Amino acid sequence: MKIFVLNLRGNIIGDSLKEAALFEYINERFPESKIYTTGGSAIKNIHLNNPFLKKFYEIKELNFLSQNKNKLAKIFYSLKSMAKSFNYVKGSKM
Repeated sequence: MKIFVLNLRGNIIGDSLKEAALFEYINERFPESKIYTTGGSAIKNIHLNNPFLKKFYEIKELNFLSQNKNKLAKIFYSLKSMAKSFNYVKGSKM
């Protein structure tokens, strides 16, 4: 089962640390799962060596979202298209 955790807050380190614990919990409940997530460049190293995470998608534009809200819409559309191949998307109804 593929699980995609969409993180559009980007560079919030505290939230990313909580996510790391969430990935371990999901893996315990669903050992066959492959977990994917997104985030900005500041949190990339938090997830880089996480054994419960299959892949981290770095979204550099998240670093500048406060300056340009059109980028958020563009990123969300791209991620929504990509996420359709996943079984479950946390925080979004597709």
